[in-house]
Amino acid sequence: MTPTHFSRTLLTTIVTSLMLASPVFAADLPSVQQSGRIEYLTGGIGSDESNAMKAEARHYPLAIEMAKGREGHYVADVDVAISNVKGKQVFEANSTGPFMLVKLPPGNYIVKATLDGVTKQQKVNVGAQGSKHLSISWPAPAGSAL
Repeated sequence: MTPTHFSRTLLTTIVTSLMLASPVFAADLPSVQQSGRIEYLTGGIGSDESNAMKAEARHYPLAIEMAKGREGHYVADVDVAISNVKGKQVFEANSTGPFMLVKLPPGNYIVKATLDGVTKQQKVNVGAQGSKHLSISWPAPAGSAL
């Protein structure tokens, strides 16, 4: 075996090992969607997809995590609307899982999330770099085990 062949074989083995050892694969991510001109991901059902979404969050200026009850049980089917500070709605979508990653331009926004007719609202400042994490939670229904 020549030194060049050995180096290529070693490099291929190392890269393959790293890929197989990684818990997050692009295949675990849901498809990128669009609301107007804004790209977003929504999902996080199941541990593989949830881990993939958490890892991908660093590439999105805004990461929203949604849960219900004291224990923070993840929820889906949440209507999310984002407006700028002047009140103009710039984004609207329904979450198919507990995570929503949104590629918003830098600025100040108001995020409204509605689950079962109950709307929660939070202000958020999205910077030019990094990712802002926003947690939104709803109380468990009365008499619920959540």
